[in-house]
Amino acid sequence: CVQSYTHHTGKVQAVQWHPSEASVMLTGAYDRRVAAFDSRAPTAVSWWNTDADVESIMWDIHSPSHFYVATESGAVRYYDVRNVSQGAGADPVYTLVAHAEAVSAMDQHPHVRGLLVTGSADETVKVWDVRDGRPSMVVSRNPDVGGVFAARFCPDEPMLLAVAGSGGETRIWDMNTNPHVRSVFGGAAAAASAVQEKPLVGVVDEEEADADDTREAVLAEMHGGEAVDAIGQGSSDDDDDDDDEDEDAAMESD
Repeated sequence: CVQSYTHHTGKVQAVQWHPSEASVMLTGAYDRRVAAFDSRAPTAVSWWNTDADVESIMWDIHSPSHFYVATESGAVRYYDVRNVSQGAGADPVYTLVAHAEAVSAMDQHPHVRGLLVTGSADETVKVWDVRDGRPSMVVSRNPDVGGVFAARFCPDEPMLLAVAGSGGETRIWDMNTNPHVRSVFGGAAAAASAVQEKPLVGVVDEEEADADDTREAVLAEMHGGEAVDAIGQGSSDDDDDDDDEDEDAAMESD
């Protein structure tokens, strides 16, 4: 072990390196606190207190001085890492009351600023517009995977969202098929989908795959932030079955 850190008093649930400051990291734990520190000087820790146990944390890649914290209470808090006094972090820029149960999954669109996705033990996935620090819900849906444990945008087709949960299934949602997403994010979402086609890497038949060959192929490819209760804002897919028939057809089991 190169280094170890013992600043939390509860189970450490999440850790993330800063996207541009290589030695800076965030940690979040079941002591209801988030820590930010330089791994080269780990005694100089800045702390933020949360309302519940931390489920996940995420630097804002579009504004790297800010970060998101998702908690067991169903809230997402957005902080400015620069607002610290004597090691104590300031109140969040905003608090998003996102779900009725724990926010167990969270991701941000890699290209469309302000497009945030959350998933929860309440079995829903929600899309948020968090631009200008005034979050509002765009759409909510039940992807039929049970409690949602993971949600990630595809790096090559950014409007595709992979969702997985307690039901043992992984589903792919083409968000461009949703009229509410298109209405709110419009041209930005369309532009994000205009990506260069790449050859498939690492997609193999399990019965014929050789693990070492797959790993080598992947490696070769790799080298060439006052509370806002937003529940009820936006629209739900449950109310727009007629508009979203094409969307439901685009949701596929993995």
